[in-house]
Amino acid sequence: MNFPASSLRLASAVFVLAASAALTGCSAAPAAESDAETFDLGEQELGGTVTELVPANDVVRVACRAEVNRRHCGTAEADKAVKSCAAKLPSSAACKANPSTCFKREGKNLSCQATAESYPTLNACAAPISRNCGFYAQCLDKAVGCGETGYALGFGEKYCNGFRRTEFSEKGTTWVNSVMVCLQKALVPTVQSATNGYRNASLAPSSAQVCQATLDKAFASHPGCYTQPAASICFLGPADIAKIFGVIGAKEVFTARTTSQVASTVGTCIGQIARAIVGVPLSAPGTNAPAASDDRLVRANIATLRTTARTQELLAQRELWLDYAKQYGVDVP
Repeated sequence: MNFPASSLRLASAVFVLAASAALTGCSAAPAAESDAETFDLGEQELGGTVTELVPANDVVRVACRAEVNRRHCGTAEADKAVKSCAAKLPSSAACKANPSTCFKREGKNLSCQATAESYPTLNACAAPISRNCGFYAQCLDKAVGCGETGYALGFGEKYCNGFRRTEFSEKGTTWVNSVMVCLQKALVPTVQSATNGYRNASLAPSSAQVCQATLDKAFASHPGCYTQPAASICFLGPADIAKIFGVIGAKEVFTARTTSQVASTVGTCIGQIARAIVGVPLSAPGTNAPAASDDRLVRANIATLRTTARTQELLAQRELWLDYAKQYGVDVP
């Protein structure tokens, strides 16, 4: 689809305005904000012999972590888990009166002998499961023990489930699934270094040092996972990008830790798009990683570019990311 540059800039501006509005009105309690979303799905379920439950909001995610992080053998087992969850929810939970709306169900065409945890053993953590968020609680948090405010539960699990319950385009869904696995694989060494019941061998569990080290390592992996050449955020349409920012939320987007990751991603995207426009491989032996400086390739050849629909689409995406570069102070030499 060919998106005019003006439309993409508008999408960017709309997000900034919405984010600013959210910041000025963020004094409400986080639990009340998170509990606002429910699903009116009834018994709807995708096909498959394994059923996974995606929490509708953070209240359900935290209260019903045991039910969420299990792979249920079919509808009947999933129904039991939903009822079990309902009993745990606070009376203020929006979906407590109609527990079927507490979850989105995802079916996977996998053989299932018995309902079990997604990651029943430490060894299972070596191979993160596609489109599954159990890694953060059953692997990473068991390894580092940082609890609800640590990266595993307070960021990884939280946003992993946020992306799972959000409807993206086909291309956007491919990107989400790829990023989920990439981010979890980057943390497998942290889990594997743990011994003695998933605890870190060199540092006391849940120490400030180990929790900060885990957060730093996780955040360092974000830009690379977001911009993998095979499935890069850089080439998504404005609707998907708006949804990505929507899942992350204004409060998190404007933190220093996330702003730096966005800036790094913006630079890579400008480079990837510039290379795509002029026909240079995104990654090749002996070449530097794509960077904002690659935009000079476009500027030098703008007059001779072929005016195909694909080129026009790429040029429009370039305008979007150049706008983000201005917002996040990214230098484009």
